[in-house]
Amino acid sequence: MSGHAPSIAPTWPYFNDCVGTIDSNPITLKAANMVDGHYMYTSDLLKLEECKDSNHPIVWPICPSPIRCSYWVEFLASHPDRTFASYILSGLTTGFRVGFDRCSIYTSLRSTNRNHPSSVANASVVEDHISLEVEAGCLVGPLKKSLAHLVHTSPIGLVPKSHETNKWRMIVDLSFPRDGSVNDGISQDLASISYASLDDAVEQILQLGRGTQLVKVDLKNAYHIVPVHPQDQHLLAITWTELFRLV
Repeated sequence: MSGHAPSIAPTWPYFNDCVGTIDSNPITLKAANMVDGHYMYTSDLLKLEECKDSNHPIVWPICPSPIRCSYWVEFLASHPDRTFASYILSGLTTGFRVGFDRCSIYTSLRSTNRNHPSSVANASVVEDHISLEVEAGCLVGPLKKSLAHLVHTSPIGLVPKSHETNKWRMIVDLSFPRDGSVNDGISQDLASISYASLDDAVEQILQLGRGTQLVKVDLKNAYHIVPVHPQDQHLLAITWTELFRLV
């Protein structure tokens, strides 16, 4: 999903309307993340990119993302895996494929207009979330009812935020219904990743020596600012009173 820049711009130099400088020093990647000179997930990402649904009757226009591509061109200029860098820059420009394989014999998409009980029981929370998403440009709608059959809708639900009382995170359950969901059409082998561990950080600190500095970056609503390819946007719709489309 992506959209216009939120009302509160992220304080990071790789987004629109932000100021800052970019460290042009070459990027060094942990050896374990590189295989034959390539980022360990590059081949999987390229295979997911090949999953296309070019026969869909409607191709939605791509919405602008707050990510500022010109900064990323410079930021990725020294990335050792040029194929991976090109994939990222292309996705930021034209939108990323979700990796759904419509030709899979195991997948028969089934939309649902019923949301999870957690959202129904907290309707006001859902409405507030949707209003914020629409305002930020991350959620477009409502669509005309005549277009309802052209999009796939997944149920929404609410998950309590850890360590925050009475705070909720709204989710779109792309794994429902079983054997008929968007995730059922995405290869688990291609979509599984392993995150760096604390041991990985300790290993790099030991290699770099005393005085090493660590920086942790947590992007707010990171999923919402990544542009989706126009030919895949019909897979990411929800219903709440009226039909909306996720982009």
